[in-house]
Amino acid sequence: MRPWEEFPLTERQKGNFFAKIRLGSYCHEWIGAKNNKGYGQIRLFKTTVYAHRLAYQLATGQFPGEMHVTHTCD
Repeated sequence: MRPWEEFPLTERQKGNFFAKIRLGSYCHEWIGAKNNKGYGQIRLFKTTVYAHRLAYQLATGQFPGEMHVTHTCD
């Protein structure tokens, strides 16, 4: 089990995450750190987490597991 699955995020951690998103009418842009392949990422519990997967978890309340989570506006 990954740390962010077991422990809920604090309001401060959620605020830090949402501060790195530029909202658009259709697509929201990650303006935080990105890896060398362009994937948005954030550090939580000493672990690097993909931003699009964490966004899914925050939106649905469920960890996506092996599910493919779209990370581009396509």
